[in-house]
Amino acid sequence: MRSRRLLLPALLAFVATVRFLTPAFADTDFFGLPATPKPATPKAMIPPAAPKPTAPGTPAPAPQNIETLRNEFQQKRAAAAKPVVEWYRQQLTERALSGTAQNDAKMSAMIQSELKALDQFTLSNGDEKPPTELVTLRAEFIRRIDAALLPVFAAYRQQLEKTAREAASHGQADLALACRVESADLPANGASCAGLAILKASYGAGDKRMDAKKFLISHIVNQRIHITGGWGFPDVAPFSVKSLEVTYRFLGEVHTKQVSEGGVLALP
Repeated sequence: MRSRRLLLPALLAFVATVRFLTPAFADTDFFGLPATPKPATPKAMIPPAAPKPTAPGTPAPAPQNIETLRNEFQQKRAAAAKPVVEWYRQQLTERALSGTAQNDAKMSAMIQSELKALDQFTLSNGDEKPPTELVTLRAEFIRRIDAALLPVFAAYRQQLEKTAREAASHGQADLALACRVESADLPANGASCAGLAILKASYGAGDKRMDAKKFLISHIVNQRIHITGGWGFPDVAPFSVKSLEVTYRFLGEVHTKQVSEGGVLALP
């Protein structure tokens, strides 16, 4: 009996040793049954990685100066108008070679004058009324120029407005103002940019001048103005030599002209 009592503890010790050394019994209890899983030890909370700082955006470029914008616009305007100018030149040349022009010295001279003026990207401004055929052809030319230049003017207006905003954000108040003034001088959206348009006009001497814009607009006939002396303005500057100063746009280009009192004003 005593030997049996000693045998049982020895047997239990042997089984425990075998379980400890045998991996197959790792997930079983003392009697070989599946062991109850132990609750997982919670892992320490790892804070999410901080987002990488966003690289600063490329700063807006410094605004261009007004002269650069104006030169780019003039180049685009000339490129857009060139095919229409060549069309008009061809039409005039064909009429110059026609029997009608060859038998009509007056019409032939007008065509030659128009061709010569076209080389300077303008039209003749003689005082004689051109024949109906040339008036109609000139009107079609201006209509085609309008169609070609309107998109160029619209894009230029957008560029000026954008540059004005950028200049203001850079503290360049002078450039912002120059862009707004330039934009204000452009024809309204959809308005003709090729026909003769009087932008500013004044009559007088020194700082004694009066507005003459409405007077000149009333004298536009067939996209031309031809006024001889005796303009009928009041004497705003007595005992001074007075003049008429005009800023106008024609074929999309701005010009300035000054005529002394008593002279002939011919536009374009």
